[in-house]
Amino acid sequence: MESKLVLYDNYRKNNGSFTYYLEERETFNSFAFGSLCESIRRLSETAPGNREVLLQVHHVYTDILKYFISRGSADSLAQISGLPSRPADFLDDLDKAVVQYLQTCGSEETW
Repeated sequence: MESKLVLYDNYRKNNGSFTYYLEERETFNSFAFGSLCESIRRLSETAPGNREVLLQVHHVYTDILKYFISRGSADSLAQISGLPSRPADFLDDLDKAVVQYLQTCGSEETW
C-alpha cells in the first residue's frame, strides 16, 4: 500500500514527493528519488499488471523526462540543486524500475 501512495504522491506532485521537489523547488532530492524507484519496483510484486498503476507510472516517468528535456542546456540543469553529476545514471535507475513494472503488464509484444 505504501508503494502506491509514494507513486500517487509523485503523480499528483504532492509536497515531499520527488516530482514536487524537482518541479516546485528545482531540487534533486535523492531520498525522494530512491523512494520513487523503490516503490515502482515493489509495485511489480504487490500490484502487477494494474492498469491504474501503469498509467500513473507512465505519467510520472514522462513528466520527469519532459522536465529534463525542457531544461536541456547545461546552464539550465546547473540550476537544479543536488543534481547528480551524471544525470544519465539516475535516469537509468528510473528506467529499470519502470521496465520492471512494465514486464508485469503482459508480453513485450503488447507494449
